[in-house]
Amino acid sequence: MSLNSLRGTDMRRIHRSAAATVSALVIVGAVAVAVAPGATASAVAPRAGCADENAASRVLANFGLFDIAGHGGAPDNRVSLDDLAAVGRFENGYPLELQNAANHIRYTPGLFHALDTAAHGGSGDGRISPNDIKAFNGSAGCD
Repeated sequence: MSLNSLRGTDMRRIHRSAAATVSALVIVGAVAVAVAPGATASAVAPRAGCADENAASRVLANFGLFDIAGHGGAPDNRVSLDDLAAVGRFENGYPLELQNAANHIRYTPGLFHALDTAAHGGSGDGRISPNDIKAFNGSAGCD
């Protein structure tokens, strides 16, 4: 079933047919999540901010690898878009969880900027520092 077939009237039809067994059908991106009777949608819908914090935490835990990935091995205590691009490339051999974190930060609209400016109140320099990540983490209320 294509994504387009999950939109509009098709989704309403799916929701009506599921109504007998679930109290709601929540659409999260392109994924339908069935909500059991008595549960609330917020209890089952993932929080986007938590994925952002998880990616940022992976970068912080492996900061030394990210720091030198895109600049020929010279550490500068900053992670740039070039560093993220280098870690995010499959052919460079970084572990999959680090590739995913790098690509999540690169391709989530506004996330790199939010990280870049987290520790300095809106003044970015195009690079993420450990302090930026520490200031950013906790902002979404994730555990």
